[in-house]
Amino acid sequence: MSRILIVCPTITGREDDLERCKESYKRTLSEHTIRFTIPVDQPSWGHGVNEGVESAIQVYGELEEFDYIHLTADDLEAHDGWFDAAEETLQKGMYPAPLLLNPDQSVAGFGHGDANMFDTSVDWKPTLTSVIPTMTSLMWSMMGPMIPLQYFTDDFFSHRARQFGFNTVARKAYCFTHHESQVLADGHHGSRDARLKHDHILYRQYLSTGKWPNN
Repeated sequence: MSRILIVCPTITGREDDLERCKESYKRTLSEHTIRFTIPVDQPSWGHGVNEGVESAIQVYGELEEFDYIHLTADDLEAHDGWFDAAEETLQKGMYPAPLLLNPDQSVAGFGHGDANMFDTSVDWKPTLTSVIPTMTSLMWSMMGPMIPLQYFTDDFFSHRARQFGFNTVARKAYCFTHHESQVLADGHHGSRDARLKHDHILYRQYLSTGKWPNN
């Protein structure tokens, strides 16, 4: 039995999404000890992750209380077997990327950032980015904190994983449905496209300078 911290930032108006998300983890992790930390209405998903981890430290004293840390989104639904696949991958010294499905169960992505991101024929497929981070508590202490942005957080943590020798591989059983909530956060930078552009500039700045963006 593993001890798992699940960090799930959310926003007002997504209560139904959040409940579906939480129930999927309770169902799929019934044999494990899980704790949720759910920051609400943070400036970005990255801010929410950092707030959630800090809240967990305040409550539980130290992250070593947990074997694994899982960073999720409120419009995701976990499938049976996701954790076994993640744990197996991490124990082999790699970083798991999910098979992500649309609500109709068509493939939304298997790995990310590659020309063959929809090819599900090969398990353990090397890929650039995991869009749903799972790590050991030791890995968080090495890779964290999260970059304080809405977008490119998954690219950032996969980059950090590679820096510490954890190459990303896509696992078929590490599977989630993305319901893509229609309740959107009020952007601090205008439209979604404007926010993407804003965050991309700051993300590239970090990669080139190693300094945290001033967001």
